[in-house]
Amino acid sequence: MFEMSRNVTVLHKTWVDDFYKAKLKVRKNTLNGKTLGLIGCGNIGSRVAKRALALEMNVLAYDPYKPAKDFPDGVEVVRDIDRIFNESDYVSLHAPSTSVTKGMITMDRLKQMKDTAFLINTARGALVDEDALYEACRDGIIAGAGIDALKQEPVDPKNPLLTLDNVIMYPHIGGNTTEAAHRASYFAAMGVNECYEGKNPTWPIPQIDYETAPTYDDVKKPNTKPAGMFDF
Repeated sequence: MFEMSRNVTVLHKTWVDDFYKAKLKVRKNTLNGKTLGLIGCGNIGSRVAKRALALEMNVLAYDPYKPAKDFPDGVEVVRDIDRIFNESDYVSLHAPSTSVTKGMITMDRLKQMKDTAFLINTARGALVDEDALYEACRDGIIAGAGIDALKQEPVDPKNPLLTLDNVIMYPHIGGNTTEAAHRASYFAAMGVNECYEGKNPTWPIPQIDYETAPTYDDVKKPNTKPAGMFDF
């Protein structure tokens, strides 16, 4: 979100040759007062929500498999996924690739978004129709995208998304910091030891049949007024 809000790809290509164009004429946006829409609000989505709230953003979250009481405080829980696409300035995906979610980001969904809004996929490449996303970013249907997960990894050098200035792409590195690698190793070893000792593992991966899993329709709204651009 930080990079897209500052249009960094265009800035990198512009500012050395035309400093004042980069400074004054390249689009930039402020995050506070904007709306982040989360699709999926498990461990990662919930942590994103807390950070966005700290940036004085409004956060909508859609996750039909989670009761409203378990969402972070300050998040508005919505059960109508259309609201995520219609109202958000940033739509961020935090869902696994399942028979329910595979290919869920279609051209019809992208057309529901504001033409000033961005799509972020740091989850799984299979969630997004990449041809539709390319057309939507190329034609200004949405403002752009931030992509850390692709259908084909390593990336195909001919992937047309690589040609667009309003698309930021990374090689699936969301969890590839030095600290995250140390944590993953530690918790994996901890889990093996817990199982060896007959304990329930601290970090289990639930086996869920999303076709038949129970869903919830209860909602929750924040007790505070929505964040605004002029709140200080």
